Amino acid sequence: MKYFFTKSPKNPGISLLIVLGTSLFVLSGAMLTINSVSQSLEQASNIERSTQFFFAAESGIESAFFHHNARGPGTQFENETESSQKINHPETSAQTTWTIKSRTNPVIGLLHEGTSVQIPLFGDSSTNPTNTNTPTAVLNFLTETLSFSFYPSSATLPENPSVAGDIEDTFINNFGEIANISIDFGNINNEVLIDWSFSRENSNKGIQTFSPTENNDCSNSSPDNIDGFICEDQLTTATETSFPKIISSDPIDGRVLPGGIGGDDDLKEFLDCTDSMVSIGDTCKNYTLTFRPLLLFKDSPTDDKIKGIPFVISSSNLAIDLPKDKYTVKSTVSMGNFEQSISLDVPEKTSLGAFDYVIFD
Repeated sequence: MKYFFTKSPKNPGISLLIVLGTSLFVLSGAMLTINSVSQSLEQASNIERSTQFFFAAESGIESAFFHHNARGPGTQFENETESSQKINHPETSAQTTWTIKSRTNPVIGLLHEGTSVQIPLFGDSSTNPTNTNTPTAVLNFLTETLSFSFYPSSATLPENPSVAGDIEDTFINNFGEIANISIDFGNINNEVLIDWSFSRENSNKGIQTFSPTENNDCSNSSPDNIDGFICEDQLTTATETSFPKIISSDPIDGRVLPGGIGGDDDLKEFLDCTDSMVSIGDTCKNYTLTFRPLLLFKDSPTDDKIKGIPFVISSSNLAIDLPKDKYTVKSTVSMGNFEQSISLDVPEKTSLGAFDYVIFD
């Protein structure tokens, strides 16, 4: 008996395709797994780096706060190459550089409702934290003057002065545009809008404050007749060439407290330390300017709020910088090819004088 065997037809490429397909599937899964793990590791690394940057930057901010608080208003350390302003972090190979900026000339600001602005006319003259804290006067009032003025809008601020850049642009960059003030601050009659005073330390009598006593009812005030308080009409009716301004050399009548019993002293005498409250052997130092609004910032018919009143403080000596009412701390962290900076504006602490109030005779 003969047997016949037939040979089954074969597809010689199917097995190879199955093997390759399976291999590609496994390889794709492996690559996805590796990519996922890589992304997780990179994310974890970024989180760790961000945490390191945060704490490194925080160390610079805290160091700046410490040195400022230890030395007081007016402290300024801007030299980023100063070794005493650097903090090394060996465990992360990071380096932090911190700076403090708290002076400028002129001082450009915005007076808000219910707030006080205080400008210390003295401060630490040291150039870096390794120097001894040596508070010195910013101005010599015998030869130099300080002026502070107020404006009804950002558009009325000085443009393109010979120094200090464009005041109007600087103001708008910091505070935005302020519309013209043509309202009555919620009052019918012309009243005292802004009160101001100077304080000092008398070597034998302690803290003394000069407050103006003229124009206490603002009945006859005008932008060209400023010899006391800043009145509503002096601001709201100001022209392009005449704005409320107080100059430290003005002979403004006032009273020195504590102890003053009459308005027989003037501002220049107080700042020169020659007024009636100074005895033989007394010396005066650490002068401070303070001003604050006394009225609500709103329009009485509509109750619309005023954002604020622009002000400028400047010195006749343009070579020096005045302490501001706020200071800026900056912390820069360098780590390999990475660098990141953070900056904070911090208001100076406002301390009231022993007798810091308005005098109405």
